[in-house]
Amino acid sequence: LPIFLLVAVVIFTLGSIGVLFANGQVLLSLGLLLEGMAATVMSVVALGLLGSSITDDGQRANAFATYGTISPIIYLILPLFAGWIIGAFSWRVVPGAWIMLGVLGAAATLFLLPKSQRARTSGELYTPLLAGLVLAAVVQTLSHLGDSGSTPTRSILSGIVALVSIAVLIAIWRRSSA
Repeated sequence: LPIFLLVAVVIFTLGSIGVLFANGQVLLSLGLLLEGMAATVMSVVALGLLGSSITDDGQRANAFATYGTISPIIYLILPLFAGWIIGAFSWRVVPGAWIMLGVLGAAATLFLLPKSQRARTSGELYTPLLAGLVLAAVVQTLSHLGDSGSTPTRSILSGIVALVSIAVLIAIWRRSSA
């Protein structure tokens, strides 16, 4: 499970680098697409780690309640903070901060997660991760359908990722049922 978290953090960081150095709509869209999907995978994996690492029911309920309380607050505060940064500096400072968070997240995944968590297998993980990726890609596709321009790049890229993810998910389901 932590390897999925590490891969998602790396993809998020690469997307942020793409946004930072974007000089056109295509690279910007691709970077934001990678960030959005990787952030979704990070959330799914974080919840999986939380659920698998805490065995006491009371502590698990407390941990999920804390996670459920903090997550919406982050989504409310970070856009305001990013808006302040953009107003005070350049918009490129925001993806620069995302890159720093990605590097810190990778370091935390490598050095702060217990080694027993890294070595342990906790069953089939591809289905929930792919389902999260499908969901993120479909949401990205639908949210950018009305984008103007000669080609709605985000919608096309998100749609392709959604279709490929659905195909892989179906293949895994068929293989596991056989």
